Amino acid sequence: MHVPSGTSGHGLVPPSGPPASTPEELGNYLRRGLKPDGSKYPRSTREGMKMATDARNNIRQARRDAGESEVSEDEPDMIELTPPPSRPTTPVNNTDVAALTAILAELSPSSRKELAKDYMRSLKPSRRHHSSDWDSDSEDETPMTKKRRLEEELNIDISIDEVVGWHPRLKELMNYSEYTPASLFLNDTRRQMLDQNNNVHLRTSVGEDGKKRQMLDVSKYRDEKTLSSEEWHEAMENAVACTLEVLGQDQADCLDKHCLWFINHPKFARDWETVIRDMDIKLRNFYVWKPFAFNAEQYQKKYGHLRAEYNNSVCANTASEMKALRLSLGTQSHHSAQTSASSSSRPPAGSGSGSGNRSFQEQVPKRIPLCLVCARSGHRASDCNNHFYPGGGAVYSRWNHSDRRLTSIKTGDTICTAWNTVGNRAEYSACSKHGHDTRHICSFCGSADHIAITKDCSGAVRL
Repeated sequence: MHVPSGTSGHGLVPPSGPPASTPEELGNYLRRGLKPDGSKYPRSTREGMKMATDARNNIRQARRDAGESEVSEDEPDMIELTPPPSRPTTPVNNTDVAALTAILAELSPSSRKELAKDYMRSLKPSRRHHSSDWDSDSEDETPMTKKRRLEEELNIDISIDEVVGWHPRLKELMNYSEYTPASLFLNDTRRQMLDQNNNVHLRTSVGEDGKKRQMLDVSKYRDEKTLSSEEWHEAMENAVACTLEVLGQDQADCLDKHCLWFINHPKFARDWETVIRDMDIKLRNFYVWKPFAFNAEQYQKKYGHLRAEYNNSVCANTASEMKALRLSLGTQSHHSAQTSASSSSRPPAGSGSGSGNRSFQEQVPKRIPLCLVCARSGHRASDCNNHFYPGGGAVYSRWNHSDRRLTSIKTGDTICTAWNTVGNRAEYSACSKHGHDTRHICSFCGSADHIAITKDCSGAVRL
């Protein structure tokens, strides 16, 4: 088998590869600066090969001009691309060099000098554009010696609606059967986690196998106990979709029924902060460790139990506040009677000071204000902005800032604040100063049988 020169004795292609190229094809590849298989050399290598080919063709033409007849254009056109030897060697029996030497000997000194200049100029890389035959098949490459200018990375703004799937750390948390707070499924939290990429907050957790692992640190994100009912609705819709993707259809259906029961509950908005929110968290937390089938009857029983517990706690707090207020009013009445009795025996001006000379503010302990609108202590009716009692019911009255009076929301009647505080006490003369349009009714429930500051009124804790 004939192996073309310049291949160091190796075949052009492996036996299993495509058929070898013909010498004509190889010559064409070399003239175009291509490898024997037709692929491209680097630009710097192609330029060196072209200069070597031009120099060899010049030598051949010089041999023909000298009269040699055995110069053939069909001899192999391959060039060995091996590193040059460490020391220059003198070629042996090189007829091309001998012929070139003979030609140079016949030239005049000035002609030899011009030829040497032309040869040196040919060795320098040309700044001009290459010929169409040389550059037609080459791509627009940047020279390897020149540093490429990097393009700036594009900042692609992806909207939350275009994001597919969920953060891997969130899905990992669910796969490990860890409790996942509802706040992690908010659109804002989801966007925050995706923006953090692989820099989300992590914590070290120990699994059931005793091995440590890095898990999502849920404490670094918003507390689910601060969610409003609207935010919870948004988060749970996302939670159902994520559960379907990560945990499957069965668990997604169970969570969906759980959410719909709360959303369709008639007291959902009213009892959100008092009962519903805590009930949702307890049931979802319980489901992680003891998965259970959804049962609407059991949910209603759980709601009734939690609602009764809350009502009892509110009643106890309200009763203690009213008891403290009655004690304060009793102390105030006792000190007022003592002050009236001692006023007749008051010493003349200029006499020594005694206990009877102390001011009213010094004798009476500081009174704890109780709001006649919402039944909460710590502020007065004129400063109240609440619309519900502590037990969840809507308030009966409101403070009218234009005429500075307490007014019934239902009937529009003006309510006597003095009567609601001390009742029909003869020593309190304020009630004799208002007209018949101001009514003596409870500001909590509208009843005329009792005042607001009494344990007989259940308006402040009614459902």
